[in-house]
Amino acid sequence: LYPIIQDAFSKGVYTEVKEAVLRFYAADENFERKMILLGTYHTKTGAYQNALELYEKNLNIDNITEGLCIAYAEVLELCGKVPEAERKYYAQILLHLYSSPSFCVSQ
Repeated sequence: LYPIIQDAFSKGVYTEVKEAVLRFYAADENFERKMILLGTYHTKTGAYQNALELYEKNLNIDNITEGLCIAYAEVLELCGKVPEAERKYYAQILLHLYSSPSFCVSQ
């Protein structure tokens, strides 16, 4: 199912694969992959608030990765929350000075 969804996304087809995205999200055990996939779906269909709520509800210090950090920052910027994105960047840097997430937020 994942390759089919990725192929649809690469062709700019988003709304037509909604059911597949939701089924994949429910079944996938890879937290990062399923979060980015659903967040991308929401973002590409213009549901920025849904993507923002998804990330804010599910992300915490124990599960943040570089990919999730980048996806969350992109949604914050699309929602016009650049100052908030910058605050979260700096907070992440302080918490993970030498980790991958800190490098993604410091760039």
